[in-house]
Amino acid sequence: MQKKRINFFWVTIISFVIVYLFFKFGTPFIFKGIKGGDNLIPLPGTGLLMYTMLLILAIFTYISFSAKKFEEFYGPIVRFLRDGNRAAYWIVMIITPLVIGFGVFSWTKPKSVSPTGIRIQHPGLPGSLGTVENPLRHPSPEDIEKFRGEENLGSMGEEEVKLAMIEKYTNEGRALYQANCHPCHGCAADGNGPQADGFRLRPVNFTDPGAIATVVETYVFWRVKEGNPSLPPESTPWDSAMPAWKYDYSDEQIWKIAMAAYDIAHAMPRMPEEVH
Repeated sequence: MQKKRINFFWVTIISFVIVYLFFKFGTPFIFKGIKGGDNLIPLPGTGLLMYTMLLILAIFTYISFSAKKFEEFYGPIVRFLRDGNRAAYWIVMIITPLVIGFGVFSWTKPKSVSPTGIRIQHPGLPGSLGTVENPLRHPSPEDIEKFRGEENLGSMGEEEVKLAMIEKYTNEGRALYQANCHPCHGCAADGNGPQADGFRLRPVNFTDPGAIATVVETYVFWRVKEGNPSLPPESTPWDSAMPAWKYDYSDEQIWKIAMAAYDIAHAMPRMPEEVH
């Protein structure tokens, strides 16, 4: 007995639903496995929309590739509209526009929701890092003398050697920043990177006077190193897509990235308060 063949129309619809659900609910687990950590990393809404549109375009291209496929897909629709049950016909013709209209309205209408509780806008720096300073910006006399010998700076004064160290490390940090940070935070550190619009919470504009200029450099180092996965659980969700760069770069490289971020933003770190 010949098996009943599934209609091509329903094969197409089911395939679309499966692929969409994969993008929506499957990719967070894949990204989590790639980056590590305990938190899922969802596909940004803009990315989901882009992939959905590409999926629809691919399906339309495949359907219209031949007259046979075109007939197999559109045939059931045409037959339903022409020969189907009149009650079902009017139900579909009325409900479909209403559902689409309600969806568009719900998506575009202004939303005003009162906060359910008080939450901290930014996580606090862990106490273990409270007294830590950037060893590249504040080198020890031994580090200065070592750098003098490596760079053959001869009798150059200690302060000049220190400035040469900061310039060298900042330039190295710029290369790391442009390779990894600019897609989100932008080449000019203004938060307008090519991927910035794809996130629920827009990347920080470092040039804003209320951004990194108001925090100590150790805070920037900690946020770059730990990213969102290691943020404290209090006052979540943080809505941050920042990855933990400690899996890709050493502490020294992350300090260089922090130095570059300040330099590109034309800002200086806030000096820590003295304890009296």
